[in-house]
Amino acid sequence: MGRTVTSVVVIEGDAGTSSRARLALTGDGVPASVFVKLAAETTTTRLIGELGRLADTETRFYNQLAPELTGLPKAYGSALDPLTGRFVLVLEDLAADNCEFPDTLHPLDRDQAGAIVELLARLHATFWDRPPGWLYTASADSASLLTGPLPRRPRAGSRNAATSPSKTVDSSTTTTARSPDSSIRRHTRSCTATPIPETSTSATMRRG
Repeated sequence: MGRTVTSVVVIEGDAGTSSRARLALTGDGVPASVFVKLAAETTTTRLIGELGRLADTETRFYNQLAPELTGLPKAYGSALDPLTGRFVLVLEDLAADNCEFPDTLHPLDRDQAGAIVELLARLHATFWDRPPGWLYTASADSASLLTGPLPRRPRAGSRNAATSPSKTVDSSTTTTARSPDSSIRRHTRSCTATPIPETSTSATMRRG
């Protein structure tokens, strides 16, 4: 933002694959609140995120792809340390608007689902035939370098127990491939085309 923040108060927060919090700010020309994502607290969770390049993908998304899209939270700034995987991403606080973050207990209705499909169609059309080379794909997952070559061993006593090594099924061939741009889908703002009453904003921290 290029502005000086004079005080910060944590409104609420939670943790998952990343640490997340809503922060109330004071300062000259700063928003009243922001949504911040940071590296996960535990080493194990951070490692899982690093294997999937979650931080790298998300910070690149908001820096490089978001300017070409609409219906996204505004990004105020981000930083990533590629050596440690630690990052910070400061976004518009959608909970301050009439937005809802559905979950399995509060599923989408037909109109909301339709609005999301339309938004995804515009997203895919924007980057059709030109996905960035750094975008996460299952086939390029660094974790597959460890797990992909491992053969699937037949169970003892099974009819295939004597199968020759040349016919052993490679577990990497059974993985369902994801579209190269599937990682983008998490970042769309589903509430843009469907205003939601303010009473439903209590599920704020379930995104991300």
